[in-house]
Amino acid sequence: MITPPGLILALDLIRAPVLAETMRRQPLLPSHDILVLLRIAGGCPETIANAVRATGESLEFIREAVVLYLQQVLLFPDADSYRILGICEDAPQSTIREHLHWMMRWLHPDRNRNSWETVFACRVLSAWEDLKSPQRRTEYDRRKGNRALIGSRVWKGNPRRVGVPW
Repeated sequence: MITPPGLILALDLIRAPVLAETMRRQPLLPSHDILVLLRIAGGCPETIANAVRATGESLEFIREAVVLYLQQVLLFPDADSYRILGICEDAPQSTIREHLHWMMRWLHPDRNRNSWETVFACRVLSAWEDLKSPQRRTEYDRRKGNRALIGSRVWKGNPRRVGVPW
């Protein structure tokens, strides 16, 4: 059985958490690879069983690795709505809905009482609001483009190069 690329990255990240920053800067995996991770986090028995067979790792270790990957690579503070939902900018609405479904199965406060994951659920729902219809998506893309332009005009330097202490 072939191990999905997203699962390999999640296992790499849990073994070397320092990779998180590098993984954030990389383009997202294809939606179907992210979906495997979302289904594991959401508790899909078939996907979990396949992951255990493919990797030889325990269910607990796989789930911990997947959750860490999703939190660090999709749900980090500066992530845009596309990354939060684990989709590319040209993803069809059906893919957005499916990713939302599995993310909420994982994060919904009725299923998961972890307070951090409630915060992540709010971020996911906010991203869904940005992208849930073609009209909202177009408006979000326009706002996102304006922010990128404004940001590029305001600051182009690296704070570490000019001696800013953080």
